[in-house]
Amino acid sequence: MGTFSNRFGYIVDRFRLGKFTARSGFTLVELLVCIALLGIIVAIATPSVLDYRRSIDFKTTARGMTSMLRKARSEAITTNVPQMVIINPVDGTYSWKSYDLVSAAWLATTETQAVPNTVTIRSLATGTSTNVVYAQFATNGTVKLKSPSGIACDGNVSINSDSIQKYIITISATGRVSILKK
Repeated sequence: MGTFSNRFGYIVDRFRLGKFTARSGFTLVELLVCIALLGIIVAIATPSVLDYRRSIDFKTTARGMTSMLRKARSEAITTNVPQMVIINPVDGTYSWKSYDLVSAAWLATTETQAVPNTVTIRSLATGTSTNVVYAQFATNGTVKLKSPSGIACDGNVSINSDSIQKYIITISATGRVSILKK
């Protein structure tokens, strides 16, 4: 016969040794079908990935701003020195300053954060105002909200995508900072 067992116990056909018993490799049609399927999957997944990335930008901005406001309030209470957070919708930044009791003046900015290009900041609950908001935390934890133009602030800062509100950060008169996802 044309078969024998090798030392591992497998039956080997000696007439087929060294010959191709099946096709090796892929045909051009098979490769093109795989590339087309991969292209379709990428086309479907790309918008979802971009939306996910933008949602991370909104969440990161909202959490970073909330964290800075809470940290400034905590610092004002623990050090017995007033603190101020400046939210600037025009520049797309928010920053933190301390008050110098000796010179009776606000010191240079301690920390500044810029928001990503995909995110816009607006003041007021409606999310439409571009007025700068000054949140001045007193040593007892309460806050005074001011605007350089003298326009009243309602204690709300909106994190927007174009004109759609994504998050609202609320600063109460007692200094409590909360965040609400829209």
